[in-house]
Amino acid sequence: MSRQLLGAALTAALAVTLTGCGSGGSGSSDDALEIWIRQAPESASAKTAVKLAEGFTKASGIKTKVVAIFDDFETKLQQQAAQRRLPDIVINDTAQLGNMNTQGWIREVDKAKVAGGDQLSELAWKAAQGGDGKYYAVPFSAQAFALVVRRDWREKVGMEPPATWDDLTKLAQAFTDKDPDGNGEKDTAGFVIPAGTKRGYASWYASSMIYANGGDFVTAGGGGTFTSTVGDPKTVEAVQYLQDQFCTTKTVNPGAVSNDTTVTHEVFEKGQGGIYLVGPYVLARFVKSVGTDKIEVLPVPKGPSIMLATMMLPEEIIAIPLSLVLADLPLLNLDLIGTYAGMILPVGAWGFSILVMTEFMKEVPVELEEAARIDGAGELRTFFTIILPLCRPALGVIGVFGFTMIWDQYLLPLIVATEPDMWTLPIALRSLRSDEEVGIGVLLAASLLALLPSIIAFLAFQRQFMRGLTSGAVKG
Repeated sequence: MSRQLLGAALTAALAVTLTGCGSGGSGSSDDALEIWIRQAPESASAKTAVKLAEGFTKASGIKTKVVAIFDDFETKLQQQAAQRRLPDIVINDTAQLGNMNTQGWIREVDKAKVAGGDQLSELAWKAAQGGDGKYYAVPFSAQAFALVVRRDWREKVGMEPPATWDDLTKLAQAFTDKDPDGNGEKDTAGFVIPAGTKRGYASWYASSMIYANGGDFVTAGGGGTFTSTVGDPKTVEAVQYLQDQFCTTKTVNPGAVSNDTTVTHEVFEKGQGGIYLVGPYVLARFVKSVGTDKIEVLPVPKGPSIMLATMMLPEEIIAIPLSLVLADLPLLNLDLIGTYAGMILPVGAWGFSILVMTEFMKEVPVELEEAARIDGAGELRTFFTIILPLCRPALGVIGVFGFTMIWDQYLLPLIVATEPDMWTLPIALRSLRSDEEVGIGVLLAASLLALLPSIIAFLAFQRQFMRGLTSGAVKG
């Protein structure tokens, strides 16, 4: 079995098979398959790679040699390429796939010939795909990034887990300003970020925020072509959010712009920051060094543009998915078709109301909350007796628009209602229009009666409605 074939057979990892411009990157004998992995020598990951290679040797009888290198990994690969002594397989980040492919180091992998390849998800395979649509590696692991947060700090500053980017900013500010470690010094930061440009750490970190906001770096144009989308408003908004953390709120650990993940791991462990967006591969390390009771793992909040996207989808687009969900409600396995609950629940979460309340509450001075806490008020009492009354203008806007939206609902009742006695007025009006015996005068009178509740709702809430629309329009 030739070494070229061995490369394709062993790529059951996030590994790329290198072209046969030489063999034995570190002087290994020709009968040993050389595997390079970007990990520190003697690290747990490097030892795992050795065990995998030993298992392969035991099963196949083919000798292997694992070389673990962390510092200047790609530079040393370039040196080996110049000497035509590349290793046979490299286990590395897929972020480097394009660079390695451009330099001609790797060759195409046939998915169909990879044992167990059919058990890997298409999403995982996509990470091993080049810009030309061909595959040049086999996925080894996939990491869903999450926020690792100092729970003990969060509880000390009296805040809830962040549900929005605004919440995340406030939590970071509290970690920066309110001495969460209790040592009496201002020596903590909100975020710890590996923002160095080496190996693209800054863009790698930003990508999670960009994706959470519905943005991207490029979009496929077909035929192996791609178009840059870094100027897309969603991408710009995400990058601006991160920039504000550095330059405006100043909630990022000092020195972050020159740090890689190795240094940033240590910064988090030393208690110099309390929010770390990172993959779960490092969680076991933090459990051991920081403590299970002191950390928590939270999902990355969706960005504001994702929230707004729910308002941009026409009802017709979600008609079929909505009917399928209502016919078999996930987890509960309930059929809501033909029930009033099926008409009420889908309109319970409305992007417009969330947007209005979020933006309005941003204007409520935080000093009011702090004064209430000093007076001994709990979170619920503060919300219901201080915050909520201040939000009456916003509630007025939501009340008028919400009532009109629900009163005029046509598609949802059409999907759910199975009997005429469940029809809403828009469906009843359609029924009248299709009845040849009903004249135009009756139809116009019925339309006027259907309009009256919306007019009454506006008149009842017009003061709050106008204050809500003009709130924030004048400063000073």
